[in-house]
Amino acid sequence: KELANAQKMATSTAARLANPGFVNNAPENVIAGARQQLAEWQAKQTQIEERLAALEG
Repeated sequence: KELANAQKMATSTAARLANPGFVNNAPENVIAGARQQLAEWQAKQTQIEERLAALEG
């Protein structure tokens, strides 16, 4: 459940950053915040995957 949420949020944030309209029109601090959020969601996703692997292995 947590993994699915992290994946969903990372995908959503990555899609926003891939949108030229967002990147060209948003203030730099908003873009920087989105990049930070993406990094955090990706780190969370990796952390959850590692915990799951430890439980399975």
